[in-house]
Amino acid sequence: METKLRISKNNALIDASYRLSLTEMQIVLYGIGLINPLQKNFPLSYRVDIDRFAKMFDRRHGQIYKEVKEAVVKRFWERDFSYIDEKGKTVTLRWLTKMVHEDKTGYIEIKFSEEVQPYLHALQGNFTAYYIEQISKFKSVYSVRLYEHSLMVLNKNKTNKDEFTLLISEIKKQLEVTDKYDRFTNFKVRVLEKSKKEINDFSDLVFDYEVIKLGRYPHEIKFTISKKQSVNRTENTSNKLSALSKDNAKKIVIESGTGWDLHAIESQFYAYIEKKGPPKNIDKAFIGFVNKKTLCKA
Repeated sequence: METKLRISKNNALIDASYRLSLTEMQIVLYGIGLINPLQKNFPLSYRVDIDRFAKMFDRRHGQIYKEVKEAVVKRFWERDFSYIDEKGKTVTLRWLTKMVHEDKTGYIEIKFSEEVQPYLHALQGNFTAYYIEQISKFKSVYSVRLYEHSLMVLNKNKTNKDEFTLLISEIKKQLEVTDKYDRFTNFKVRVLEKSKKEINDFSDLVFDYEVIKLGRYPHEIKFTISKKQSVNRTENTSNKLSALSKDNAKKIVIESGTGWDLHAIESQFYAYIEKKGPPKNIDKAFIGFVNKKTLCKA
């Protein structure tokens, strides 16, 4: 049985501006999913197992090695991304520092830049996490980006249903399509509608949007998002955490100085026991989970 890969990304990266093809995005997510976000130290370099990659993203055909190799060698090697830091400055970083490939064996290895490391993993507690299966069937990279942003909003606001509004210019900048889709109709069909369908059909979220005009022209988008009911089935059982264990966990987090968000840890814990099965003593298991998390201080 295929092990579930869990993705943890720093929210600065989710909000960052970058342009990746779907294959390039899948290569990034594949690598992030292989690394345990609980570890303080982890390898930046990894080998892409082509068979596993193909199964994970439902891309089972004879050209997959060629497509992944071309994505790395011809495009991903030159890619960078930029974001606005806490001082309002624009920071630009390269994704990769090394790549190795061998056609005879179908061997592909890449290495992330050390400067990208904090943004790829949940080391500072400011992150969004999800299982890779939630986006594995997406055929549009825009669906991945909008899914991640939506999940980030839900996690930040600690809710299962929310809404947010973005200027169309902001969305296009984050997706790096400011030079594309001059006609809003094309942007709506190829980005918004396709993302809406894929997120609703294949992920754990319900996604909708409303176009808001300024005068006669589309100006911003109001997104409405919520978690599907089945996602929280573990939390809705009688097997819930006590108020005392939550208070104790809060003290552990504060004393550790890691900056972890307790709500995020709790969500991870429920996802973990949903996969592994309910523990005999949920409060004891939760405290153990929190202690393990906070020991991984960056």
